[in-house]
Amino acid sequence: MSDISAVSPKPGFVIYAKDKERLADFYTRTLGMVAVEDDGDFVVLESGTLQLVLHNLRKEIADQITISKPPQLRENAAIKPSFVVKSLRLAREAAIAAGGNAKPAESEWRFRDHTIIDGCDPEGNVIQFRQSDG
Repeated sequence: MSDISAVSPKPGFVIYAKDKERLADFYTRTLGMVAVEDDGDFVVLESGTLQLVLHNLRKEIADQITISKPPQLRENAAIKPSFVVKSLRLAREAAIAAGGNAKPAESEWRFRDHTIIDGCDPEGNVIQFRQSDG
């Protein structure tokens, strides 16, 4: 069987954004990712193990979207990215400071040697933070 994923240097995903600069600031502050390319329509953020592409929505679509404060959660999405962080407390603080959110410590739960908390980015995309218990 051939390894079809061998072409890509690291796994990643794309988020279509109303305000890619705001999302780039959020993911940089909460996950320590670094911008490696920005062409105006998209910005590529990377960590040692992940690539995240934030791509501007087309204007006609973006103009129809209102981002509330706090952002309304997009809970009906079919995917929820999960990120491993060194500290849930620091991730929560960074998420709130960067315009997103993370649930309080009382909402944390354990799964497969990690403590987990849900949150969202500034556009309401639901995400998860995981801290290793090891």
